[in-house]
Amino acid sequence: MYQPLRRISAVCAVVLACTAAAQASAANTAEAAIRQVVRQFQEGIRAKDGAALRSLFLAKDNSWLRVATTAEWQYLRSRRADAAKVEAGSYENFVREIVDDSESVEERFSNIHIHTNGTVASVHFDFVFIAGERTTNQGQEAWHLVNTEQGWKISSVIYSAERPAQR
Repeated sequence: MYQPLRRISAVCAVVLACTAAAQASAANTAEAAIRQVVRQFQEGIRAKDGAALRSLFLAKDNSWLRVATTAEWQYLRSRRADAAKVEAGSYENFVREIVDDSESVEERFSNIHIHTNGTVASVHFDFVFIAGERTTNQGQEAWHLVNTEQGWKISSVIYSAERPAQR
């Protein structure tokens, strides 16, 4: 290979390697910050801290959807013919329910997967929601987050919903 081309190729390889390393470092930093949001969410539920929970969401322009699994929807339809498979809600309704619940509440997450470019992110996990001593809901949950001037904020929550087999 012609000598100047080798130098250019070597420089390009170094630049690409540095860029990839910087992107990986930024992604690791973003993932750590997102994991902190996940922890704060769980802690806010356990503490019934409405202000802390609200601070994790975009104040407006967000969505919240509950989607009944097929088995759950069949069960709901057996009890109420007009039961919806997909129900819209809001983080405000969720926070109000958490704060007003007379029992202790907790949401446990497992199999957490984060995908981010440092600007937007998605988080996907399995969850179990516990009120008092009993599991009231379980399924999979997904969040979209955006990196705002105030840090990472949840812009949407979508989750499958199914009561445990204790019917």
